[in-house]
Amino acid sequence: AMVLLPLIYLALIFAAGWATYHHAVHHFQPIMTWGTANWRVMLIKVFLYGAPLVVGVIIVFFMIKPLLARRPKAAQPLALNPG
Repeated sequence: AMVLLPLIYLALIFAAGWATYHHAVHHFQPIMTWGTANWRVMLIKVFLYGAPLVVGVIIVFFMIKPLLARRPKAAQPLALNPG
């Protein structure tokens, strides 16, 4: 059980990275061929393509970050003054 949880976490990181990559590679053409050349439609299309990429990169970054973090320094115990 102790080995299984880190493996599941690594699999989740891989899945999030793969989903971001898949969206970047395979969804550009279908999204950009929708609708007309109106600037509002183009802005919506850019948002629909770009927002998942930004969110995916942020998610993968914050999932990898704990794996690379240093151990915290030992905390000094505080003495309570009863007066």
